Amino acid sequence: MLWTNNDCRESGNGDALGFMDDRQRLNTALSRAQQMLIVIGHGPSLEVSHDWFKFIQYCKQNNAYIGSD
Repeated sequence: MLWTNNDCRESGNGDALGFMDDRQRLNTALSRAQQMLIVIGHGPSLEVSHDWFKFIQYCKQNNAYIGSD
């Protein structure tokens, strides 16, 4: 399970996603799962990042996204 809510708040340097916008950290977090991955976060905030946007679109296309929208 990957919980992203605390990382979506704006940091003092104006970086809205903080360390969650780091491509290597995202890759590590997503690739560690061996059987199932549950990501909890605010989709619209995460989609600001190109990599998160691509991941969320992939999930939506494969019916693996449950959102509040």
